[in-house]
Amino acid sequence: MSNILRTANPSTHRRRNIVRYLGLTFAHPQAALAELVSDSRGRIFAALALGAVAVLYSLVEWFLYGQHTPVPPPFLRIPSDEYYAWAALFGVPTFVGCWLLATGTMQLLSRALGGQGKFEDLATAVAWATGVATLFTAVPDFTSSALGVYETWDPTGLSWVLFATLYLVTLSVLYISAVRAVHGLRLSSAILVGISGFLLYQGVFSLFIR
Repeated sequence: MSNILRTANPSTHRRRNIVRYLGLTFAHPQAALAELVSDSRGRIFAALALGAVAVLYSLVEWFLYGQHTPVPPPFLRIPSDEYYAWAALFGVPTFVGCWLLATGTMQLLSRALGGQGKFEDLATAVAWATGVATLFTAVPDFTSSALGVYETWDPTGLSWVLFATLYLVTLSVLYISAVRAVHGLRLSSAILVGISGFLLYQGVFSLFIR
């Protein structure tokens, strides 16, 4: 366990709420995640973050049903005109499954590299990291699909590239920070574990969600 996690101030936890944790995550990601996993409400906050983006994306899929076809074509053998209806149903399980898969892999790699953190703490940190990073794409996707302007609000595609880049960079940085906060690994080892988890999460996720 990292020194940050062991020495977190309990009185600070009582003053934190989910909005303050969100701000601290962008200002000091490793410290924020260390404090979150040692907060008695941390698992609740992490579950809310991951659950919120999972529900948002399920709604995005539903709003797109009957109006658009997935690009590129889905990996799953589902007719393109029915894909979004089915995706609305397996959106939440996909988020949860990919989170557990990434967390389990990162936990095994971290232990192999000398980490001593608990799986439950890493799962909390990774859930929060995933939820926070996904906001960069979930909010614009939800808004544009709900308004029926998903394909027309950004004709140049530049905004989509910006939001996708922010998501990818934030997710990778937060996964690395989660490993350091929970397992106390040196930076090089944390980068190896965090990027491995990030690639696994995003790779499997992309097979199911378009």
